[in-house]
Amino acid sequence: IFRHLQNSGKLKEFLNLDKYYYIALDGTQYFSSYKCNCDKCIRTQKKGQPTRYSHSVIQATLVDPEQKFIIPLISEEIVNSDIDENKGYNKQDSEQKAAKRLLKKLRENLPNLNIIILGDDLYSREPMIKLL
Repeated sequence: IFRHLQNSGKLKEFLNLDKYYYIALDGTQYFSSYKCNCDKCIRTQKKGQPTRYSHSVIQATLVDPEQKFIIPLISEEIVNSDIDENKGYNKQDSEQKAAKRLLKKLRENLPNLNIIILGDDLYSREPMIKLL
């Protein structure tokens, strides 16, 4: 869809500073439960409370303050990996790890696009700034 919009000239409406596209990155949770879970669920436990299981994604979205719509580009799921049959999961994924994977995919898919990444506090740390 992105390539079609680009070839048709419609994406020019999203240009900022005459040559940049704004891409907003943000995480969103799409599942949460205290009972239902799987090996890929992110587990959160606060003192004195039951474990909460959830699934989330990081979404890269083409945005422009002058437009009335946005264009979702790519997403990356935040899931546990390195699953051991006896232990369940070995390490939890995080929004920052998923964002790093997403940025790599974004650059691979749109290598020549001039972009400015918009993000929250997650993107203000040195490892993420170096990656950006």
